[in-house]
Amino acid sequence: MLQILTFVITAVVASFSWVRYKGLEYTLIHYRWIFVCLFLLPFSVSYDIYMYLRAWIVFKMNSAPHKHDEKVQNVQEQVKLIDSFIMLQK
Repeated sequence: MLQILTFVITAVVASFSWVRYKGLEYTLIHYRWIFVCLFLLPFSVSYDIYMYLRAWIVFKMNSAPHKHDEKVQNVQEQVKLIDSFIMLQK
């Protein structure tokens, strides 16, 4: 059993030896376009679509304007609390 485990570990390490020889670092430095085209571009486009749809839904539901007064009141309460705390310290 130990021999089989040793063989499997050796095979896995040997298969990833290219990472040390040329490696991921070499690929990211000299072939940057691969990383950009296969990962960053699709991720960036997906994120832009998500943010656009989120903003559109918030705008259409008018949830932001309805909560404005509630948020202002919350900030006012926080300011009053801080002012009272500062007055107690003086």
